[in-house]
Formats: sequence, structure tokens, C-alpha cells
Amino acid sequence: MKSVRKAVFPVAGLGTRFLPATKAMPKEMLPVVDRPLIQHVVDEAREAGIEHFIFVTGRNKGVIEDHFDRQFELEMTLLERQKHKALDYLKQDLPVPGSTSFTRQQEPLGLGHAVWCARELIGHEPFALLLPDVLVQHERGCLAQMLDAARDIPASTMVTAMARNGVAFGIQMSGTGDRWFTTPAPVVDGLYFPGYSMADAAPDLGDSAITETAGLGGFAMAAAPAIVNFVGGTPEDAIANTAAMGHITLGRNGAFTLPAMNFSGTPAGIDARKVVDTGILPVINTGIAHREPGIGQIGAGITRAPLDCFAQAVTALAAALPDQ
Repeated sequence: MKSVRKAVFPVAGLGTRFLPATKAMPKEMLPVVDRPLIQHVVDEAREAGIEHFIFVTGRNKGVIEDHFDRQFELEMTLLERQKHKALDYLKQDLPVPGSTSFTRQQEPLGLGHAVWCARELIGHEPFALLLPDVLVQHERGCLAQMLDAARDIPASTMVTAMARNGVAFGIQMSGTGDRWFTTPAPVVDGLYFPGYSMADAAPDLGDSAITETAGLGGFAMAAAPAIVNFVGGTPEDAIANTAAMGHITLGRNGAFTLPAMNFSGTPAGIDARKVVDTGILPVINTGIAHREPGIGQIGAGITRAPLDCFAQAVTALAAALPDQ
């Protein structure tokens, strides 16, 4: 069983939404109080136990790498002026030697391509993906809470993670800790952009399926029936999909209510045992990527998590429980 020790930071974007502030400065280096945004995000990852920080950069982003390196002239100046507090402040943000890696995304081909550019650094390990333009202030970082919430509860069949990487689809379950249960990722039968078909599609991939476990994504389709114009289906299908998810979840998320369903909360907390018992598979809204790297998205659709993952997880948990 492997814990998450690597994090990928896609920082190659042009920052057009922040112009003109980002004309000459990477958006990741914009200050939030007295620290750049990227430092806040790295701190969140470090708090969650991340040990290897992987930055996918682009042209004119060298200042990010410089930020996570020593600046001897500045350190000597602070030392000569007896500004030890400021010197200590700089040192506490300095990464452990060998814990940072930088690779280039030569063209702006999207988030999926940025992660693909880090494939050799990631290897075959699970990893966290942190977007440096999202900052949530909390006493404990969001990533740490996401990794810890509902984990390692004895005998619990609550799904704590779902992910797919274009080869396999996998889930983790609370009662089985960090163990992944995987099966081949399906190809999505959805709506394709003109000129593309299922023959061009890669098997399903992406980390966004984690949102379905919280009551978002495909589980909240009843709140946004217009999305079916993009992924296929009708508004009635959207409501039916959300209603069906209520049969395989442990509760409802009161933070996300559904006007079309009398303001009930979205179904949340997938129960692997209910999935196996009912045969109802978690629904996922997803984009469809081309099977060749660098081309990007070629469509979108609705897919289902494979049953085999849940059957494996429930079987493993049952085998680990003491005889009653």
C-alpha cells in the first residue's frame, strides 16, 4: 500500500485572467499578504505529508524555481545587518535538498497535458494535483483534510477516492486504508467533437471523479440539467441519475441542494457494499481525451465506475474482518 508522497503543481499557464498584473510576473508569484501564492499551496502540500514537489513550468517561469532556491546575496545582507528573524523566515520555507523537480510544458495544451509532462517524475505512484491559483484559508489545509477524512474507519465500506489514469480505474475504501482496487478504465461513449469518434478516444482518465464522492459532478446533475446538452441525454436523465445515486450513498450533502428535487441535498458518500448489492454504478461526468498525447479533449460524456473495483474492495474487507 502506498501513501501519497508526490504532488504536481501545473504552473505553466499564461495567467491571462490576471492581466495586466501577470504581463511580466507569473500569476503563481502574485503576493497574498507577504508570501507568493505558490508558497501557500506548497505549504498546504507539505502539511499533508507530501515529500516530492513536482512543478510543470513554461517559458518565463524561472522565477518560481528561483523562489525555492537559496539567494546567497540576500542571505549575506540579512546576516550582516543582524536581521536573524528574516533570515530564519526564509530558511523555513526552503525545501529539503532534492525534494523539488521542475519540468517544462512547451505548449499550452491544457491541464491533462501538463500532468502528462510530469509522467516520468510521477512514475507509478499515487500523487496529488494542486492548482496554484486556488487558495482556501483554513487552519488545516484542504489537501490534508481530503486525504484524512473518513480514512481507516474499521469495517467501513465508504469510498474515499476514485481516480482513473487512461489505463486503469481505481478506488480506495475507508476500511482498507491506502490500498487501491483497480480494473481497466472504460472508453467513454459520449458526444464527440466533429471529426472524432470512439476510435480516437483514450480510456477514461482524470482525478475529477473525487468530486462525485462529495456529492458533486454526476451526482449533482439534477442541479444543472443543461449540462446534458454537452454530455448527452435529457433533463429527465439528469434528475434520474441523481435520484439513482441516492440508492448507493450513505447520506446527503446539505451544502449542495437540488431545487429540482425539493431542495434535498446531493447524494454523498458512496457505499461500495451498496454498489455491489444493487448493481447501480456511480455516474461520472467526464471529458474525453484523444488517445494520442498533445491533441487534448475531443468530446464529453457520462460514464460509470466499473463494478469490479467495488467487488474487489468489499471482498478484501470481508476477508480481513474477524470471523463473527
